[in-house]
Amino acid sequence: MKNSISHPIILTKKSRILVLIAALLAVFLGALDALIIGAAMPTIVAELGELELYSWVFSAYMLTRTIALPLFGKLADLYSSKKLFILAVGAFLIGSVFAGMVNSMPQLVFLRALQGIGAGGNFALAYIVVSEVSAPEERGRMMGLISFVWGVSSVMGPLLGGLIVTYLTWPWVFYINVPVGSLAVFFIVRYFQESRPKKTGATVDYLGALTLTTCILSLLFAFLLLGEARSWHSPELLGLFFLAVVAGVTFWYAERRAAEPILPLHFFQIPGFTLPNGAAFFSSFAIFSLLAFLPLFIQGTLGRTAAELGLVMVPLSLGWSAGAVVCGLVVNRLGEKLTGVAGAILMCMSIALTLTFNATTGLLYFSVV
Repeated sequence: MKNSISHPIILTKKSRILVLIAALLAVFLGALDALIIGAAMPTIVAELGELELYSWVFSAYMLTRTIALPLFGKLADLYSSKKLFILAVGAFLIGSVFAGMVNSMPQLVFLRALQGIGAGGNFALAYIVVSEVSAPEERGRMMGLISFVWGVSSVMGPLLGGLIVTYLTWPWVFYINVPVGSLAVFFIVRYFQESRPKKTGATVDYLGALTLTTCILSLLFAFLLLGEARSWHSPELLGLFFLAVVAGVTFWYAERRAAEPILPLHFFQIPGFTLPNGAAFFSSFAIFSLLAFLPLFIQGTLGRTAAELGLVMVPLSLGWSAGAVVCGLVVNRLGEKLTGVAGAILMCMSIALTLTFNATTGLLYFSVV
């Protein structure tokens, strides 16, 4: 039997609205947590120490979220979307609760990884749930609503994080997720009635997910050791690079043989896939580096407060969200290629201007750049 969601689940108007709210809350949580932590991290690392693990708090979340998203999407073909939604939000909330109780950076990194797994599931299941309860002609509008919620959370994240650290304590950056996530779970449990048929004979590419994660983690650990001034010839470093190569080769082999690979390799033969995603990779590299380390510079070097930091970070998130909207309008007139080139030029110019940041730079200049 083929999996189809061409016919929406029949729910009352009230139930449908509350299920949609639950899905949007799940998206809100995952997007918010990627950015709210930035404003709190200088305070957290000042209390917990182990500055060398600073970047891992961000990397662990993004890595597990990226891997979990397609996995949950595939699992939804085989198992109950309702149960998977509860599982994903539950994992996110457990990670949030214990992240607020940590007393060391390794503990925080581990729990951020758990949050990332939940966030990946949140995103995947939110789209699926919205599709299940929406008529085909309404799904485009619903997807736009999800994008809007993502944009709102990206703007709120830095500001909310700064205010929480200033007027409460940093653990509340994580605890704030609990009532929101609990409400989402309640709405799904109470009002969502699943009737979507499942695929027969579908498979999940566990080997691909495992080897890809191993490859990326090995490289991240290797670069962490390099940051500690380890020799290129050290056994630990060579071992990590060797493990990354073995995992990468195994991943390539697994994806070629998998019936439904987590990352179909033939996509990379399509310029329309490879070029935009390559550009997105390098753009994300630049943006998330700023989101991670700019707070440390503003608070640690300039001595600004967490609230001031949050205000400085808002224009970055706001420009990100507004740029996506403007791009959608401009691309119809200028075309994909010219719009992409213009965006790349603006990105390069702004990143070049970050090289002018120093201890005397004003907050307004940070915001504009």
